[in-house]
Amino acid sequence: MALHGGDIYRNKVEIDFSVNGNPLGVPQSVREALLRAVGQCSAYPDMETAALKEAVARMLAVPKEYLLFGNGASELFMAVVHGIRPKKTVIPAQCHLDKDNIAVRILFTASKHFVYSL
Repeated sequence: MALHGGDIYRNKVEIDFSVNGNPLGVPQSVREALLRAVGQCSAYPDMETAALKEAVARMLAVPKEYLLFGNGASELFMAVVHGIRPKKTVIPAQCHLDKDNIAVRILFTASKHFVYSL
């Protein structure tokens, strides 16, 4: 069985860096933004994230073409690998399991290198 981080229901986890959780809890400003946005929850999100790209590009003072948004790290890894199309790659053995699957799905040679911490 594959072990995935974030499974706090079957594993004793104090700090988990494999998920986007905030150990400090949900900030009050986020709670308020969620309440303001609840009426839009039935709308399907913009798959090209146009408004988000515009806002973040302005905030960071970068061209919107520099920005890539996705629904989690696995989707972004897949997009980058599809864009680059490498012939070979290195996957550290202790990385998230989906990275192996991405390498296989895109059909390039993946070399595993075990990384040990002392």
